[in-house]
Amino acid sequence: WVKPERRVKQWNNTSGYPGVYWDKTHERWVARINVGHSKRICLGYFRTKEEAIAARKAAEEEQRRAKK
Repeated sequence: WVKPERRVKQWNNTSGYPGVYWDKTHERWVARINVGHSKRICLGYFRTKEEAIAARKAAEEEQRRAKK
């Protein structure tokens, strides 16, 4: 596991934070997280980037606690 701050930002990342991106179709920010190696969960659509990042951080923390 690598802290999000230490990951290399992908060239197409619009938010600056992994798992958070702008959805042009819905005109909303989307937060997603990977569970395991093959399952991706959508955490929701948000009006602001900050809300999407907060949701992603909360999900990461929940995953971390579940692994302990």
